[in-house]
Amino acid sequence: VYKNACGYVHLSEKHFADTFRSNGDKGDMKFSGIIGIEDSNISEEDRIDASKAMIESTKIVIWTINEWMSNKRDLNNNK
Repeated sequence: VYKNACGYVHLSEKHFADTFRSNGDKGDMKFSGIIGIEDSNISEEDRIDASKAMIESTKIVIWTINEWMSNKRDLNNNK
């Protein structure tokens, strides 16, 4: 999950690969990019995958916090 999601959280190739497109033939080295709300180069499937990865990451964070709180509570009760 981390491997798939971290590219969306940290500025990475996931941001650049999906926002740039070639303006011409294979030999043309010109590219255009978009910045803003309209990410037309990002497929619906990629958006869904990114959303699922972030949901799973969030579940792990919530589980970790709950475990930490439970352990802290147990330690306090055993004093």
